[in-house]
Amino acid sequence: MEQKQTSEFNFMNKVHYELKRYSEFNTSNREAYQNMYFLLLSKIDILKKNDKQFCKNRFIREFDRYNIISKCVEPMKCNKCGSERYSKKLCSNCILQYLRSLFDSWTSEDDELDKFIQECQTISSLPRFILEWVSYEQFKEIEYFAEGGFSYIYTAIWTRGSIDDWDEEKEKFIYMENQPVVLKTLKGLNGKELQKIYNEAMNHCIIQSDFLVGCYGITKDFQGNYFMVLGRYSEESLRKHLERNHLNFDYGHDDANLVVNILNGVRPPIFPEMPPDFRKLLDRCWNRDPSIRPNIKELFSFSIKKLKDYYKDDMESFIQSLSSQCATGEEFSPHLRQVPYLQQTNSYVHTSKVISAINN
Repeated sequence: MEQKQTSEFNFMNKVHYELKRYSEFNTSNREAYQNMYFLLLSKIDILKKNDKQFCKNRFIREFDRYNIISKCVEPMKCNKCGSERYSKKLCSNCILQYLRSLFDSWTSEDDELDKFIQECQTISSLPRFILEWVSYEQFKEIEYFAEGGFSYIYTAIWTRGSIDDWDEEKEKFIYMENQPVVLKTLKGLNGKELQKIYNEAMNHCIIQSDFLVGCYGITKDFQGNYFMVLGRYSEESLRKHLERNHLNFDYGHDDANLVVNILNGVRPPIFPEMPPDFRKLLDRCWNRDPSIRPNIKELFSFSIKKLKDYYKDDMESFIQSLSSQCATGEEFSPHLRQVPYLQQTNSYVHTSKVISAINN
């Protein structure tokens, strides 16, 4: 499956997730959620046929993966292997047996690494969450991209691409083809220090989340350097994105005094457009007494409630708004609108004003 150009691919991602959110927050069960997504997609007339198919295929893959991982639907018996399965499209046990049949067909030339990858595939045998040994010859257009605190990052095109789906009838994988990826190597890493890569790769296999950047495999260049093969979702680093789109959160140049000020109750200014319930929650997050701060469950519940309220538009209004944005190619305003909440100053917190505002 040919990978879309990055900008178009990112745009269709936004369409896909807008449809998913509206469908999820306006239905009460999995079947209704799926039907709502397909109905909305059919009504976005401005999308091309292949774009609609792209969204539909992606939804089905994600929907099935979630059903399998969470086991939220009634199990059925696989006609091929006899095991329980939770998807009409995928049987994780059939895929696992196929992966095992390939164990002798590849090697990293490192027995420990081979065993680790095989263990990961045994833990996670679903498309997108399958870790592979990837031959370095499969990458082209390799370019240095950035240096982080602990790693070096390169961008590349993976000619074969990651495992995107499973063709049950033909018993073979479907690959992304010409997929933009990131190659990440840790500083000071050598063959004896692969445990750092093992830990990160294993976490991806265990968590199995579409909300994480994809971890597709491990490779080694011609100089013997090991790399993780990761999904690439932007043409710039997170640091550059924040620098370009957000003002600097530098509230003071004297770090020691800043720590003391924070301990004494100094907090950044709150922009006036913030809704009262958000401000109340933020004040609690900043409270010096940990028992008053909200826990992760409360924050999650608050966020879900706000999202549900946000997507309560009637269907026709939602479709009209999304269609208009697809036509103009604009960001999904107001869904992704940025609020300029910080005013450029001399980067110092005005302590008396902030404390006064918090106390009031």
